[in-house]
Amino acid sequence: MRTGIVIIARSGSTRAERKMVADIAGKPLIVRLIERLQLSRRADQIILATTCLSADAELAATGVRPNQHRNLTLAQT
Repeated sequence: MRTGIVIIARSGSTRAERKMVADIAGKPLIVRLIERLQLSRRADQIILATTCLSADAELAATGVRPNQHRNLTLAQT
C-alpha cells in the first residue's frame, strides 16, 4: 500500500499573507516543511496542493524545484 502526504497551501491568507514563502532561518517555510516531511519513513509521496491563481505561483515555484525534493508532486486546482 502506498502512503501520501498532502500539503494544502495558498498565499491569500487574510491574517498572515504569504506565510508559506516567508523566510525562516534562510529558507522559505514551505521548503522547510517539505524537507521535514521527507524524513518520514512511511510516506511514499508528498503532494503540494495549491490554486492556479497568480498569487500562488510563487508558492508553487518555491515548493517544487526539480531534483531538489524526492517524491514531490504539485497539484493545482
